[in-house]
Amino acid sequence: MTASYLLTLAFAAALVAGLGVKFWLATRQIRHVAQHRDNVPAAFSATVPLPAHQKAAAYTVAKARFGLLELAFGTAVLLAWTLLGGLDALNQVLRAWLGTGMAQQLALLAAFALIGGALELPFTLYQTFVIEERFGFNKMTARLWLGDLLKSTVLG
Repeated sequence: MTASYLLTLAFAAALVAGLGVKFWLATRQIRHVAQHRDNVPAAFSATVPLPAHQKAAAYTVAKARFGLLELAFGTAVLLAWTLLGGLDALNQVLRAWLGTGMAQQLALLAAFALIGGALELPFTLYQTFVIEERFGFNKMTARLWLGDLLKSTVLG
């Protein structure tokens, strides 16, 4: 076994272990919140009405479930960039266009960031305009959201 192969196995094992722990913790959180949604904790019972507590519990469960989907997708993207050679393929394309040097390296960073951001867009949109809207937390218009996205892209 080569050192590269051993490092690949270690990376994959760490990734699977981390994914497993995150899924386990999230499912425990979902289960706990769902089981206690009908009882306001004693420390808050004087200030938090039951309907507000239930709404917060439902929002927490919805976000956590969606977070599991994001986690699975993010892990698949990480595998695609690393073990499946996505980053190297992007690097090769940019080398063919720009040659080697500083411009190619900067283009690699920019392309990696833009592709990553584009892959996250559907999740951000769903989080803002479906989940948060369902619970009455979203006050942002699509136009404002797009403007914020463009500003953060330029600044980031």
